Amino acid sequence: MKAKHHPPLSIVYVGNDESVIAAFQQLEAIRFHTFKNTYETFKGLEEIEPIDAFVCENDLPGQSGLSFYDQFFQHF
Repeated sequence: MKAKHHPPLSIVYVGNDESVIAAFQQLEAIRFHTFKNTYETFKGLEEIEPIDAFVCENDLPGQSGLSFYDQFFQHF
C-alpha cells in the first residue's frame, strides 16, 4: 500500500512566545507563519492560502485574542 502524500498544513501563529515559535518550526509537515501582532497579521494574511489553523495568544498588543478572532471572521 502506498502512503498518501498530503500537502503541509498551513498554520498562522499570532504572538510573541519564542518557545511556541520554536516548537512549531521544528515540525516538518507544516508551513508555519508567525506574526507579532494583529496589524501584521491582517496585512500578511492575503499572501497565505490556504490557512488550515490559527494559534493565537490571548494577550496581544491592542486587543485580546478573542477580539482578533471576532474581527477576523467579520472580514474574511
